[in-house]
This record gives sequence, C-alpha cells and structure tokens, in this order.
Amino acid sequence: MINNYGVAQCASLCMSFARMDKVTHILSSPLQRSIMTASHAFRPITDRGVKVLLVPGLREVNGSFRCNQGSPIKFLAWQQAEIRKVPINFSLVKAQKGWELIDYTPILETHAFDTIEMIYNMAKEFIKKGELNAEGNVELLVVGHAGMLGALIGYDGKFSPSLPLTRPFP
Repeated sequence: MINNYGVAQCASLCMSFARMDKVTHILSSPLQRSIMTASHAFRPITDRGVKVLLVPGLREVNGSFRCNQGSPIKFLAWQQAEIRKVPINFSLVKAQKGWELIDYTPILETHAFDTIEMIYNMAKEFIKKGELNAEGNVELLVVGHAGMLGALIGYDGKFSPSLPLTRPFP
C-alpha cells in the first residue's frame, strides 16, 4: 500500500509525466504499492483502456520484508476492480507459482537478465500485433521497486549505472 505522501507523489508525477499519451503498455510489479502507483500516477493511460500488466519479474527482491510479500490474486483483482477501477492483466502472475511468497529471492543478476529478456520479447510481440502509438512505436512504462529496477539498468549503488547486463538478445 502507499500512504498519503505516496499518493501526493503520484499526483505530481501524473501532472508532470510528458509522455502520457505515448505509452502503449504499462508493466508493473504485482506488489500492491506498485499497482497503486500505476493506478494513481498513470490514470490518464488506464482511462484510455490500457491495462496494467502484472509482471512477477518486476517485484522487489531485496530482503524478506513483509512489504515485499505479494497478495493473493483474488484480493488484488477485487481491490483493483472494485475500488480503483483499474484494468489489470493477471495472466503472468497466474502462470508463475510462488511469486507472492515472502521468501521469493532469486539470484538477482540471473533474475534481471530473465526479466529484461521477457520484456524484450513482450515488446517484439506488441510490435507484431501492431499495438503501437501514433508515432509507430511501442512505449513501455515500467513500474517497480528500487532494487529490481536498479538491477535491470545495471545500477551499481554509486549513482552511476555500470550496465553489466550485456547478454545478447536474439
């Protein structure tokens, strides 16, 4: 969950995010705080009918803290559909057993590689399906957590990306 300060930050982001009309897909961690961030900060995108695709690979992996435990899909579906009225795609979380467990701690580098590859392949599929914006591009908006997002971009913890993630894609 996000608190009132988080909601205010989302409102500020919503007002300042310049590419709101360009985003074709929202990919989010399936943890509640990311879903809530996506629903508050990017409401203009979901109001266009863009679903928030929950991607288990984007969930936080730093530590076995209670806040890093996922919620049952039935609860998430009820909460988002009934309270927030946000369109959610649960297909990937339904397919991956154990994503919601608190002790879900994959090897971060391998996990980051696998997640990048998955996102890359999803983007290729979106292109094949013609799910493009007016400029002819696929623009993915990724909502996640500091640890996992840092791993995806190769953040080394020293305020400069080290970009060690160089595995080639097909």
